[in-house]
Amino acid sequence: MQAKVICTQSTATKVVAGLTVLSMTAQAIRFIMMYFSATPLKHTVGVYGIVLLVVLPVSVLIINVIVVRAIRIAAKNAAANLGLLHQQSSSHNSAVPTVMLLSTSFIYVLLNAPHCVLSVLYFWMADVVTYQTYVIAWALMQPIYAYNFFVYIITGHRFRYELNELFRCCCKMQMFSSGRAAAASEDDDVQRPITAVTSV
Repeated sequence: MQAKVICTQSTATKVVAGLTVLSMTAQAIRFIMMYFSATPLKHTVGVYGIVLLVVLPVSVLIINVIVVRAIRIAAKNAAANLGLLHQQSSSHNSAVPTVMLLSTSFIYVLLNAPHCVLSVLYFWMADVVTYQTYVIAWALMQPIYAYNFFVYIITGHRFRYELNELFRCCCKMQMFSSGRAAAASEDDDVQRPITAVTSV
């Protein structure tokens, strides 16, 4: 009952809008500090990156683990109250979202944390971390911009189904449009000799 009160479309919209504004503001501040400040602020920017790109995602991962644990406990309680049949359906229904939730959080931390930590070490102790190590960590971070797609393909049955349907629809439309183009060109070939005869 409490979940129905909290998890509404209005709440989700407010949370997404708030997080978007917060992240854009944080990145704008970081951009200004890094590129428009007269004094060198590499250390401050490094700490700022650690807070935003490591501490915050780890906090989100911990919150997601707590949420997953609460979902599992609720599913077990529902199974105890409603019987074995409900247990099987509820465990199947709750397993995929929780796996996707934890996977996205964990992979984000895994891809982001090494680059952030090494960048701070590189700024503070250039003799400990070489530039090549920093660049490798930066390159390993780049899949972070597309990892959701791959996580959803691996863990999301419905996502794979919808993606397959989208490809089928695109293929059908392509075949239909190519068929219409071929029919139109055949009609043009048929009409040309007729117009030539009438003109003579």
